[in-house]
This record gives sequence, structure tokens and C-alpha cells, in this order.
Amino acid sequence: MEFDPDKRITAADALQHPYFTSPEALSDVSKEQQDLASLAAVAELEGDSSITQFDKDPTFIRRNIEMDKEISKL
Repeated sequence: MEFDPDKRITAADALQHPYFTSPEALSDVSKEQQDLASLAAVAELEGDSSITQFDKDPTFIRRNIEMDKEISKL
């Protein structure tokens, strides 16, 4: 981690880090995440202009179990 913004990596570069892109990280994507990404891709093809690249990438979709844990902390 670098405090100086001129020396630290960009968010885009950080997302290419092996923590996010390694086979282990990719194998941790659930079927639910894959299904949601597929539904988003179909919605985009059907004209939904609100769909982003992140909606179609299952690695950006948090599993409901994780979300439930976060919500229960509130």
C-alpha cells in the first residue's frame, strides 16, 4: 500500500491483482453469481441500458450469504 497517490496503483490495476484474478479466486464464483451475470447480459441484449460491465461480470457480484452477514451486523 502506498499513501502517495502518484505512487500507488490505480483501481483498474488493483482489480487485475492475482487476489481477484487467480484460478482460486475465479473458482470461488458461485452458480448464483454466474446466473445473475448471465441475466444481466440478457437484459442488456434486450435493451436495458442500465446494465454495466460490472453487472455482467460474476466476480463483481457479491453472494447473498455475504450480504446477509453484512446486513446482520447493522
